[in-house]
Amino acid sequence: MSKSLNLCLIFLVAIFVIGSVFAGGPFISADDGRQRIAIFTDDGRCIWEYPAAKPYAAWVLPEDRVLLANGHGVELITADKQAVWTYSTKEEVFGVDLLPSGNVIVAECTAGQLVELDKAGKVVHTIKVNSKTAGHMNMRNVRVTPKDTFLVGHMGDKAVREYDRSGNMINEFAVPDMAYMGERLENGNTLVGHKGGVVEFNAKKDIVWQLTSNDLPVVLAVGGGTGAVAINSLIEQSIGELTKFCNIIHVTGKNKKIQYSKSLRVTRYALREFLNAEQMSQAYAAADIAVSRAGMGVLTELSYLGKPAILIPMPDSHQEDNAEIFKEKQAAIVLNQKELTAEKLVENIKKLLNNRELQNKLSSNIKTVIKKGANDRIVEIINNIIKKK
Repeated sequence: MSKSLNLCLIFLVAIFVIGSVFAGGPFISADDGRQRIAIFTDDGRCIWEYPAAKPYAAWVLPEDRVLLANGHGVELITADKQAVWTYSTKEEVFGVDLLPSGNVIVAECTAGQLVELDKAGKVVHTIKVNSKTAGHMNMRNVRVTPKDTFLVGHMGDKAVREYDRSGNMINEFAVPDMAYMGERLENGNTLVGHKGGVVEFNAKKDIVWQLTSNDLPVVLAVGGGTGAVAINSLIEQSIGELTKFCNIIHVTGKNKKIQYSKSLRVTRYALREFLNAEQMSQAYAAADIAVSRAGMGVLTELSYLGKPAILIPMPDSHQEDNAEIFKEKQAAIVLNQKELTAEKLVENIKKLLNNRELQNKLSSNIKTVIKKGANDRIVEIINNIIKKK
């Protein structure tokens, strides 16, 4: 499994048991960007979804039921989208988990407490937790450990703390940024997700592994010298999905800024209307792959640098001929804009990022398409002509 997919699962997905109706789906996503929870197969097909205005955590339970934390409470839903029970509260709720008994533990952020619900959704136990930060920044997710303790992500305190059923703190794992959640691994280590990445601690609280957003791949999206409205629109529609597994540098062209939904918490997206030559060279150097038009200028740059690329040529123009040459030489992935959707673009970007062998092949082949040293060759020809005169 790739690092990018690991990170996506850690922050967005909760899995318990896949029932018979959901047998084709290996994971469920709580997607607040699209305001839904959805179950996906391992090849990315959505096989079930449920509309939810504020979905923050979701679990698939036995008997084909889904547990959802919805911002101000918890819902238990059947496969045919009927409510079994609903727990509502004025407090903010971002996390929920299932206890071995079948009861549910709810993280009430603004109240600074964990609430245990029975199988009918009724409160049976309350646990006060220790946080230096009150209100909205208090806590996010809660996870039950194999020892029936609770790992709570204290967002404002930049720490995950472990509590027993009496509310006694028995462990603390500090991280450099806002802490979202902790997970006890099979080897006894603790995985902590924070705003800037993921950290794995051993029993002595030593860091044994970590992944930051800087470790995620970088995609450079550029539409040529003046930008491309179509590419800008596709990126605009894809931001929520793309930033789950990669960083994006998006050069839109002058006066062609895009407006993505304010509901998206976008942190791995750098928008620039224009980059000068030095800045553009830095962007190319940082990028793992590029998404681009197929004009000769950008194709020359991609060829010279050996940059793996997805080309979206301008329809009904010479760019389609340019792109066809690169496609025939297996030097780039070429997509037809008339048939392209945001979903297909995301799919192609993800496939290329997750296939190192294909990246190396494209990089090697694209270097051979446009011959280097053209300037020197032109000077040589001119000098020969002058000598003959």
